Amino acid sequence: MLTKKQELFFKLIVNCYYEEKKYPNLKTLKQKSNYKSYNTIYKYINQLEKKGYIKINSQKEIIYIKESLFNDPFLNIPIINEKQTIMLSNSFFKTGKEYIGFQIHDNKLNSYCLKNGDILIIEKSKSKLNNKLVLVLIDDKYYILKCLKKDGFIHLLNDKDSFVLNSFKEIIGKVCFSIRTKF
Repeated sequence: MLTKKQELFFKLIVNCYYEEKKYPNLKTLKQKSNYKSYNTIYKYINQLEKKGYIKINSQKEIIYIKESLFNDPFLNIPIINEKQTIMLSNSFFKTGKEYIGFQIHDNKLNSYCLKNGDILIIEKSKSKLNNKLVLVLIDDKYYILKCLKKDGFIHLLNDKDSFVLNSFKEIIGKVCFSIRTKF
């Protein structure tokens, strides 16, 4: 169990991680907190490590956030075709489902308010795909397309074109939500 001050400091670490997409260093924590000394920062980092919330290395740098404060563990979701993961709160997700991320690079879905660099979180599911954005594997490339089922066919659409695919490798799943990475 954390004290109120430890809880606030842990929230600061988590918020810094979400904002900067990396673990915060001592300088960042000092700038974003009201603490004037590095000794206070060290004190809280050591307390959080002893209680199992973070791991630090010998230089007192945070190298891992171990668990959430609110019994709301984080999920590390792999991003397809990228050598990275994204850490998100478990409260965003349905239990028992599998999720992956997809970062948009060659965007053809402007009318759906998606931009290059956005990360889409995909629920790996084949059910209830009608009128949803889906991640599709075609010729070893991934595409985000709108899925419509009509006349016994699956129609996949981008902004301008509609086409019926006789052969596509796989519909991976449906888009749950997007994360804007550039503003």
